[in-house]
Amino acid sequence: MKSACLVLTLFFSAISFGQTGVSEAVNSFYEDLISNIINKDTVVKQMTKYYKCSETLSGTVDFFYKESTLKLIRHTYKQGVYGDLERELYYMDEEGIRMYITFSEITDFKSFSFEDDQEQIATTKKILEVTESRIFFEKKAIVNCYERKHSEDATDWNQKYFDTLKFVNKECDEDLADIYNKYRILCKAEKNLRNAHGKKPCIFHIW
Repeated sequence: MKSACLVLTLFFSAISFGQTGVSEAVNSFYEDLISNIINKDTVVKQMTKYYKCSETLSGTVDFFYKESTLKLIRHTYKQGVYGDLERELYYMDEEGIRMYITFSEITDFKSFSFEDDQEQIATTKKILEVTESRIFFEKKAIVNCYERKHSEDATDWNQKYFDTLKFVNKECDEDLADIYNKYRILCKAEKNLRNAHGKKPCIFHIW
């Protein structure tokens, strides 16, 4: 399988970013790939690696190949005892990273009180806030950034509704060097992390 990780110098919805050009084209290719993955198209092959650095830091790295070429890295991890789930994806082509996607899930608990038959009742609701960001690259530089977010009672969370939300422009304040540093680590994980369950190595100790 060809790897897009070798040379570096440093779930599906129809989305319009309100513009044409590089971002729209890259997004279209990305969503075609996501559609292939969701529909379990045999043209896409998947390899999964696992790591555990401590009781408070562990994760899973999925590598997706199309026509034997690495096209997408999905990194899902949880950091901290009470940490929320984080997910980041790197979509790439022959030029390298073309889109960096993050999903952040924040869980909050809010207390409410109300009267029922003259009795004061207190209850707690679990509120889930999800933010999806998409950052587009051209020639190893960030060119456009978008995001969408929504919060709702976790028991009523509607993923289909979230997928209909439009992206809005956001300030491109991400650290480019940090994105590439994490990408390098994940590329090393492609070759050096074991892809079986059992004792999992730390992703930072694989070289």
